[in-house]
Amino acid sequence: MKEIKKTTTATIEPKVIEELGKSAAVSYDASAEIDITKHKIYDEGARPKKLVKKDGQSRYIDPARLPMALQDIIVTRRVAFMNLGKVKLFAEPNGQQEERAFSLLQRLRENNKVAFKESEICDILNRELQCAKLWYSTDSEDASHWGGFSTVKKDFKMQVLSPSRGDTLLPVFDNTGNLIYFGRQYKRSKSIVEILAQPEGEKEVECFDIYSSTQLAKFEKGDSDWSPVEVISLPYGKIPVIYYSRQKPIWANVQPLIERLETVLSNFADTNDYHASPTLVFKNVKDAKAQEKGENGKAVLIEGENANVEYVTWDHSVDAIKLEIDTLVNAIYSLTQTPNISFEEMKSLGDLSGVAFDRVFIDAHLASRREIEGGYGELIQRGINLEMALLATMDTTLRGAFSTLSVTFEAPHFKLDDLDADVSLALRAYEGGLISRATAIGMSGLVTNVEDEEKRIDGENAERTNREGN
Repeated sequence: MKEIKKTTTATIEPKVIEELGKSAAVSYDASAEIDITKHKIYDEGARPKKLVKKDGQSRYIDPARLPMALQDIIVTRRVAFMNLGKVKLFAEPNGQQEERAFSLLQRLRENNKVAFKESEICDILNRELQCAKLWYSTDSEDASHWGGFSTVKKDFKMQVLSPSRGDTLLPVFDNTGNLIYFGRQYKRSKSIVEILAQPEGEKEVECFDIYSSTQLAKFEKGDSDWSPVEVISLPYGKIPVIYYSRQKPIWANVQPLIERLETVLSNFADTNDYHASPTLVFKNVKDAKAQEKGENGKAVLIEGENANVEYVTWDHSVDAIKLEIDTLVNAIYSLTQTPNISFEEMKSLGDLSGVAFDRVFIDAHLASRREIEGGYGELIQRGINLEMALLATMDTTLRGAFSTLSVTFEAPHFKLDDLDADVSLALRAYEGGLISRATAIGMSGLVTNVEDEEKRIDGENAERTNREGN
């Protein structure tokens, strides 16, 4: 890889960033595997049409092609068990300034629905293998969106970037793995003024934005090369981008099994088309004709002493196919640590408690924990740190508070609600003297505001005492 030096001027060479970014980008192409219309089962080279000759005529019949959207199921369930929509921030503010800073951070995330977008980002990442969060600032008419935690008339917005949304992502890392430049290529629609000035030209413009820790350099495609448009200074001290990537999809190790399952099911469908209706074998019968795919059985009038017609019956082939299908399905789910929670599978488990279901789903929990406690969790923490850096440049009175405030996060386990078990556990722990009443009320899952609920309980207890005394 070429070496590139940091610069604070607008002399960034777009071609160099483009070359370095492409060399660092993900090489695995998952698009043909996640999109069922592009599965190998549709490839006529791998599954050719069948040549059929009948009545002196030759023609090709398309075989059954049954794609399985298992990659989609695997991603959907992995994202669900990571439970990123429930991510909560934790801090121990020291003093009023740090309390304001923490409140401002939470308001920023609420305004941009960051908790919900984390699940969206994780879903995109696991399907496309790369995406990014881009933060940018806008001027605001008032500061009411900060809920009184700041009077600064400015706002920050977050945009999700991905190849499916028309973005080419070009990250550039140094030798220690730190992101030192980030390039984004995309197209924008021309303004009315631009269209009127050149009515016969293209209606879109190719753009190339290059971010560093100090500036944003914007380029647009000219007749032959990238032309500079403007340079914007960035005060954050960080690149306002969180780049997500993974080298291969979570289904990569079972992709051959998925392809085999699609082939077996498609072959089985072909067999059904030919033989689901009774198949006849003609002995010593002239002019007997073979059935075609999908043709129902026919009655045949025969003549002669030795003429005979018999039905062909399946012996053990169906059982063998069923065994292979079941084995492939179980292996695909097991090897990707994906729970098979189809209606039939769940029905067979009976009426289990929430705790019992947690044990059933332990493999999925382990997979999600590994993601959160590994690279994905590190990127969530980086995102929190970047958000505090953005806010510190907006409200400079809190710059010191943001520099000393330590904020962490927690993504709770995905679990099925079981109020009976939660209430029972809270009661036992409270009566055993292990937890306070407030903690027990919170554990029960019955209320959202513990403090208000305690006041109501105390008030009702006082009324009851007065009635009994009277």
